[in-house]
Amino acid sequence: MGTTYGGVHTAKHSGVIISARCVRMIFDFPPPYHITKFDDIWDSYVERNLKYPSNIRITKWSSSQYERDMKLIVERTRRLLPLLAFCLVSFCCLSSFKYGYNLRFMLISFYGVLSAACGLVTAFGFLHIIGIHLVQVALVTPFLVLSIGIDDMFMMLSIWEHAISSSSNAGIDRCDLIRITFRESIVSILLTTISNILVFTLGSLSPFPIIRTFCIYSAVSLFVVFFFQLTLFGSLLATKAPNSLCSSLISFSTQQSYSESSGETQSS
Repeated sequence: MGTTYGGVHTAKHSGVIISARCVRMIFDFPPPYHITKFDDIWDSYVERNLKYPSNIRITKWSSSQYERDMKLIVERTRRLLPLLAFCLVSFCCLSSFKYGYNLRFMLISFYGVLSAACGLVTAFGFLHIIGIHLVQVALVTPFLVLSIGIDDMFMMLSIWEHAISSSSNAGIDRCDLIRITFRESIVSILLTTISNILVFTLGSLSPFPIIRTFCIYSAVSLFVVFFFQLTLFGSLLATKAPNSLCSSLISFSTQQSYSESSGETQSS
C-alpha cells in the first residue's frame, strides 16, 4: 500500500485491508522558531504520555533526528581524541628515533607534529571568524590534514638526516644544511599540497552544504599547514641543526678513532 502501510493482508476480491503490521503516520506542524526544541518536546510526549497497547511498538523520526544522532556520535568519539593524539605523537617520535642522536630526532619529530597542529588550529580559527562554522562531518578534517602534514615532516626529516650523515666526511654549516633540505623536499611537498588543495577546492563547489563545508575546511587547512611546515618547522630545524651536526661529527670521530686503533692493533 505504498509508503503508508507495511505487511498488509487484504481481502481477495474486494481489496479491503484486513491487517497491517506497520502504519506510517505523518504529522505536519507549523515550523516554530526553535524547531529542535519543539521536536524534543514532541518526542518526549509520544514516549511518556501516549497510551497504546503492549503489542504495538512506536518508532519515531523527526527532521532533527539526524542532527541529534551526529551530536551523540561526536560526544562518544571525543573520549578517543586524547588517545588518538597520543598514538599519533608516539608513532612519529618512535619512527624518528635514532640511537646515534639520542633523543634529538624524537624531539624534532614532535616539533613537526606541533607545527602541523598549530597550522590546523590557525585555519579552523580563521574560518570560524569569517563565519564558516564547523559541521559534525568535518571533524575528520584534523586527522586528514595532520596525516598529510606529518608526511611532509617525514620527508624533510629524511633529507635532513641524510645531509647530516653525509656531512661527516665533508664540512657543512647550518645554512647549507637547511638549503639542501628545502631544495630536495620542496618539489614533492609542493606538488602534493597543490594537488590536494585542487581536489578539495573542486569539492567546495558541491551543492550539498555539508560536503562544501568539509572541502573548504580541508583546503584551507592544507594550505595553512603547508605554510607552517615551511616556516615554523623549518626554523625549528635550523635551531636544532648545530646540536645535530656536533653529535654527528662526534659520532664520526669516535668511529674513526676506533677503526684506527683497531687497525694499529691488527698491524702490531
